Amino acid sequence: MKFFDICSATHFFLLILPIRAHTPGTVTIDSLTFNKILRNFDVVLAKFDDKYPYGEHQDQFKKFAKSVANTKNLLLVEIPVTDYGEKENQQLATEFKVTKTDFPVYKLFLKGKYKPIHHTGNKTQDGLKHFLLQHTNLWFGLSGTLEAEDCLSREYFSH
Repeated sequence: MKFFDICSATHFFLLILPIRAHTPGTVTIDSLTFNKILRNFDVVLAKFDDKYPYGEHQDQFKKFAKSVANTKNLLLVEIPVTDYGEKENQQLATEFKVTKTDFPVYKLFLKGKYKPIHHTGNKTQDGLKHFLLQHTNLWFGLSGTLEAEDCLSREYFSH
């Protein structure tokens, strides 16, 4: 009976958790692929977080990722940071002044600029959308908006 429990627990940790660690609509990267990603995409929103995030912030991020999945020129990346074992991506976290107590931390990287824009607003689906609208020319539509009207209002208010 104990052998069965150990096998079940092992299967859970080896099969189920890794599947749950990936958020649909995102790419998980590490310190080796980080610069390759930044060089090849116009807008990269990076989420620094625990390796296996959960809770309300993660639920909001999943909704956000799904809602912007088809947005042109936007790539959402997750950077799992661990402070145990091989301390995955700890170097990136340190470089961008990310601490575990602040997880999840969102940084916006724009092509050609190495210094990111730090998200300080709400960590909700709408909060993340507003952040992208404020700092990019992306359009993905907030509820009740049309692309043509949104572009006209942006043009009007930029003058």
